[in-house]
Amino acid sequence: MVKNRRFENKSSGYGIRHLQILLLSSAMAVGFAMRVNLSVAIVDIVEFPEYNWSERIKSLVLSSFFCGHVITQVPAGSLARRFGGKVTILTGLSICSVLTILTPLCVSLGGWKMLCAVRLIEGVLQGVLFPSCHTVISAWVPPNERATMGNLTYAGYQFGMIAMLATSGLLASMGGWPSIFYASGAAGCLWSVVYYFWGASTPAQSKRITPEERELIELGHASERTEDAELPSHHQITPWLTFFKCPAVLALIAVQSAHGFGFCLLLTQIPSYMKNILGKDIKTNALLSALPYTTMFVLSFVFAWLSKRLQRTECVSLSWNRKLFNSIGM
Repeated sequence: MVKNRRFENKSSGYGIRHLQILLLSSAMAVGFAMRVNLSVAIVDIVEFPEYNWSERIKSLVLSSFFCGHVITQVPAGSLARRFGGKVTILTGLSICSVLTILTPLCVSLGGWKMLCAVRLIEGVLQGVLFPSCHTVISAWVPPNERATMGNLTYAGYQFGMIAMLATSGLLASMGGWPSIFYASGAAGCLWSVVYYFWGASTPAQSKRITPEERELIELGHASERTEDAELPSHHQITPWLTFFKCPAVLALIAVQSAHGFGFCLLLTQIPSYMKNILGKDIKTNALLSALPYTTMFVLSFVFAWLSKRLQRTECVSLSWNRKLFNSIGM
């Protein structure tokens, strides 16, 4: 027990697990940069006579990514457990990055139909991102660090949207709308190279982790083991029926569905609203479109700190704590 306490005292020290979280946060950033790039680019694309698309076509183009994205959400979790989160994240984002770079060429060759097809495939590829990140976090992060590490990971997608929206106007004004896709795709390719050499699905697969840090993580996970924990992760039975009978799960599905609708609606339509209704130029448009996500990024850390503070003082129950901040977010 003395040895266990020694490792617990080191839990605040930096190690390879923190590098993995940084890489996952970066994956979120480049993934969402490639997801949001079209929202601003399409404002500039339709200014050209050959791409004078109707509102219906623009809606199809902007929604095609999400049609593909929903397909791989559920199976991605099983794939990540079977092959490792690193494999699924790296495969999805690397191919998506190449397709992003090729997007201007596809538009010139096949117009909006080819663009819809490319975005649909990108959505399928990025559908693995969240489930795979969940899998990697569960393997790398001890339970007592999970809330903080999870927040740092998912703050990456807000940062990615801010960076892409804020710079896309400048990129378009300097190099035309294709430069938006070249920049975001190049960032994804660079990340893929770094993650190939430095990323790992589990501590056991990492060549750089120290024995002390590996034992710290294993000791933390030991308290959460169940009877079937010794089975390979992809052989463990997923209780689907139990999930859909659970009121808490159904409530979370409803909440996430409502959040997703509002989030994606704003994500795709704010730049067009700025241009068509408020008459903002491409530079101002991009900067103003980034403001909601800048606020979201900053407040995510504020509310995470406040939630943890309430949890430590035990002035409210954990359940009430989660419901409170979830309701504020909605």
